[in-house]
Amino acid sequence: MHYCVLVITNEDPDKLLAIYDEELDGPLRKVQTHEELLEHMARLKKCNPGIKELQGDPIKAAEYWYKQFTKEYVKDGEVWSFSNPRAKWDWYMYGGRFIDSLDDHYDWDHYDEDGYGYNDNEWFEVNKIKEDFCPAAVLTPDGEWHEPGEYGWFSIDATEEEYEQYQKTVYEKYIKPYPEYKAYIIDCHI
Repeated sequence: MHYCVLVITNEDPDKLLAIYDEELDGPLRKVQTHEELLEHMARLKKCNPGIKELQGDPIKAAEYWYKQFTKEYVKDGEVWSFSNPRAKWDWYMYGGRFIDSLDDHYDWDHYDEDGYGYNDNEWFEVNKIKEDFCPAAVLTPDGEWHEPGEYGWFSIDATEEEYEQYQKTVYEKYIKPYPEYKAYIIDCHI
């Protein structure tokens, strides 16, 4: 799944993004109890009613999905992992399919041979970002990642209410406080 991340920093954005790399290994740890797994699968099913693999027995669905798409695995109805507990991406590119998300900074010349945009680490002034801009996630200068839910496999696990609340507050909480910073549009994939 691709999603637009606004990275706000006056430093190298790659350094802020690095700790969220899915490829970083962590210690073996339980990431979900049986009850949490059932709750998580019910939430995924509710947020993604069209995905047939999420229907039916939630444990069998979880075993399939975790094996197919993550470094995590289901054992005895619990989820275990060696993966980076802070993982948010498996690869990313500057601009990408979201290069035109800041209309005032759109450049028709920025397309690669596949039709995806890029911007060679071009940055934008945070104080010129419109209040109605709502990226899928914001990475602030303190290294904190802000999103309405958790992005994964094929969707986000936020409810409609959670996503609407994020849309209403993202600018005031995570963008407006940094008027003297640079902003980078990042096309993240997870």
